[in-house]
Amino acid sequence: MEEKLNIPTKIPFKVSARAGKLLGRENFSNPEGAITELVKNSYDADAENCLVIFDIPLIQIEDENGEIQNIPVKEKSVLYIIDNGDGMKKNIVEDYWMQIGTGNKEQYFLSDNKRVKTGAKGIGRFALDRLGLNTEMWTLSKNAENNIGVYWQMNWSQFDDLEKSISEIEAEISEIPIHIEAKIQELLGNKFNLLDLTDIDFKNGTILKISNLKDEWYTDEIENVFQSLEALIPPKELNIPFQVYFKHLQNFSNYGYVNTAFYNDFDYKIKAKYNAESLTVEFEIERNELDLNIINKRFKHLFQKLSFPFDLETIEKKTFKYSKSVGKLLNWDLNESRKNLLKEIGDFNFTFNYIKLANSKKEGYPYKDIIPKERRATLERFGGIKIYRDSFRVRPYGDPKNDWLGLGFRAAKSPAGAGQRIGDWRVNNESVAGIITISRKDNP
Repeated sequence: MEEKLNIPTKIPFKVSARAGKLLGRENFSNPEGAITELVKNSYDADAENCLVIFDIPLIQIEDENGEIQNIPVKEKSVLYIIDNGDGMKKNIVEDYWMQIGTGNKEQYFLSDNKRVKTGAKGIGRFALDRLGLNTEMWTLSKNAENNIGVYWQMNWSQFDDLEKSISEIEAEISEIPIHIEAKIQELLGNKFNLLDLTDIDFKNGTILKISNLKDEWYTDEIENVFQSLEALIPPKELNIPFQVYFKHLQNFSNYGYVNTAFYNDFDYKIKAKYNAESLTVEFEIERNELDLNIINKRFKHLFQKLSFPFDLETIEKKTFKYSKSVGKLLNWDLNESRKNLLKEIGDFNFTFNYIKLANSKKEGYPYKDIIPKERRATLERFGGIKIYRDSFRVRPYGDPKNDWLGLGFRAAKSPAGAGQRIGDWRVNNESVAGIITISRKDNP
């Protein structure tokens, strides 16, 4: 009898529903982050277009000072996240969408269109819970037959039941005929006419309708989401076919396609590609500071004896290329340990723009005239050196006042002007904008 009592048995852990919900809340502390996560899901699904639509009815209330305020009607407010991505079949919804912490995106990190998927933790669907208590989803797979798609609905308040384990939480799912654009029109009713979706192909995709919202969406909060998306989605310079369309149906004229950083008004642009195997950096430099007409008329003779890249022919082409070893750039003696370190970093790309904020005060110099006010506005909105991992921003790098490379401190230590001895002048952080692109695939 004593021997039987000492035999160990194996027992499984049980996870409460509330614990699962807390896991999601840790990752989505604010609604902006939750919406961004859902937009990333659209990107991972190879969508070319993602719609973020706020339907926030307003009532006017007179405050204590006699001023009229627009107050959101929370119980009638709805959020829509819509895309024309790959969509999902019933088995994908059941096996992956309904599995918390799935490693599917980590194992299969490339989409069908070779995008590196941004999600890996398998908890993105908790972004829906952060935004509202009720979610409905209509999804039509690109491989669907006869337009048979999936309707899925979930009441997230189930996770608040202290008595339930996570395996007792249930969503409803059914297969039904779906036409994505027709469904959008049905959901929005006469508000659909406010949207111009004629250029978007909705032959497949996903609609998420989030209701019983947890936040009151005032104008400032909606503007914050727009600015977050503006800062986070892939910049135009990466040439990725992914566009976010943003609308507040009760304030329709204020928003539209989300613009991202794109610099076509610069003085110098440097494109660099680091090759980890050969330990070299390939540079392409574009000069846009000089007025070539003035140079040819008045200063041509000054360039006759100058060598590349300061010769007149190269200046007229505007763009030139060269390569340099990373050892020379860093001024390192490359022993085996340092070589291994530099190879482990992996290949990455870097684009750097230098943008002056004032016209030259010296008469006769062949500089182009600029519009300082426009340049300053662009830099305030999109300036700084930003890091993009698999096409999405990594914050806070490059946020306002986040000089993570210490360029401001470097310039302050060497305040000499650009006309001083070569190598003495330092570019200030306020006049630069750029992007570093890394990937979980290439840059461990």
